Amino acid sequence: MLNYIWAGLIAFSLVFALASDIRDYGHEPQAVVATTGPAGTTVATAPGHFLKLQAITAAATDFAQKAVEISIGLIGVLALWLGLMRIGEKSGLIGILVKVIQPVLRPLFPEIPKDHPALGMIALNLSANMLGLGNAATPFGIKAMEELQKLNPSGDTATNPMVMLLALNTACVQFVPPATLVALMGVQTSRIYFPIVTVTAGCAIVAIIVTKLLGRMWVYRRTDPNRAPVLVDNG
Repeated sequence: MLNYIWAGLIAFSLVFALASDIRDYGHEPQAVVATTGPAGTTVATAPGHFLKLQAITAAATDFAQKAVEISIGLIGVLALWLGLMRIGEKSGLIGILVKVIQPVLRPLFPEIPKDHPALGMIALNLSANMLGLGNAATPFGIKAMEELQKLNPSGDTATNPMVMLLALNTACVQFVPPATLVALMGVQTSRIYFPIVTVTAGCAIVAIIVTKLLGRMWVYRRTDPNRAPVLVDNG
């Protein structure tokens, strides 16, 4: 579904740019502007037409290339943290973590059975986010969703624990500023530390409250996979 949405947005942008360029075609040809980066822009003297269409096409191509580069770059991160996670599972550390963190997470995820591995993955995911380890939080979040899907009687509808985990990840509570921000701002990061903690903590509280309230509404409860009857196709 997301692919269709992106394709529709790109098609709409191209049509809009083409219509705008056709409208401006009879006017003075526009100058070609080439962006050279943060240092400034270089304006070429050669005039041209259909510049909006060219700009959108170039932007779509560039961002498609960046998406591939980001995906390839994540392979190493995923391999590292998923490997460490596997070691933790085999050694029993995940089980110990589940027993320690269970009293805190159980009120947020009451549908998850006691001592289930999903609680450990959720704890690792949220901890990585709080400590500003965004790259480590990604594989933990993926693994947590995989464990939650094992408890899901439906193949295409999210359960309440899935929604809660997504809401908490969107809020992304930060007790330690991300490493990228520290690298960019240095000691100046301390000036925005309190706003970061305050805003993200407030977002987490709002996310928890809204998720719980929506989960109690009839319109959502009737589609809850853990409550709605699952139809079995007997052929």
